[in-house]
Amino acid sequence: MRFEWNDSYSVHDKDIDKHHQRLFEILNRLSISLDDKNTKDTVYHIIDDLFDYATYHFAYEEEIMEQVRYPQLEAHKKAHLLFTSKLKEVANDYLVNYESLESFEIYEMLVQWLKVHILDMDQTLTDYLKDKGGSL
Repeated sequence: MRFEWNDSYSVHDKDIDKHHQRLFEILNRLSISLDDKNTKDTVYHIIDDLFDYATYHFAYEEEIMEQVRYPQLEAHKKAHLLFTSKLKEVANDYLVNYESLESFEIYEMLVQWLKVHILDMDQTLTDYLKDKGGSL
């Protein structure tokens, strides 16, 4: 199952949209890897790539939020921390229990989190900046 980018996910910032598209690409690599029943190490490395890129992306977003004194910065940071913590937990669980874990459920959980985060929290940031007369 592919996680397709479309304009509804755009926050109308070229760099952040590229970051989000890269996160979609990594999630799609994970889906393909799980479908193809790749080795445990291959799947783990994709999850680890997702962790690394998400960490980079979240730091980028948080820097912007700090610069504009975004009032929901702390809630956004908590959401980012929750996601990266969950990713680490998934990666570690996968290494230990990869044969018994429901891989599709892991993928779906990650996709749903990212969809909600972009469509809700990131769009709220975009709306805040528009109201302030700026953009990302």
